[in-house]
Amino acid sequence: MTVLKADELRGLFAEEYGVTKKEAKEQLDGIFDFFEDVMVKQQKGFVFGNLGKIEIVVNPEKAYLNPQTGELGDPKPEHYGFKFKTSKGKASVREKLKDVEVK
Repeated sequence: MTVLKADELRGLFAEEYGVTKKEAKEQLDGIFDFFEDVMVKQQKGFVFGNLGKIEIVVNPEKAYLNPQTGELGDPKPEHYGFKFKTSKGKASVREKLKDVEVK
């Protein structure tokens, strides 16, 4: 499995849309900053095209065991988190990947 580095993703974007790598960086950074603002400032999730859905969840307060001592530590307070659920429809990336030959 391969994960593109940020610079590699910018290069692909620049090539696909006929922009410079600098313009690609500005555009992608703007898009990701917008997504982050929606999630953090509004505590809202969203559908991410045919990839899936990002949901904002509330993680309840929870005490944790210290693995070294076995004692209960201070509880972690209630906080926001997020989950990503992949789309399952016929147009989803998940379904499209099933038809790609593994190299």
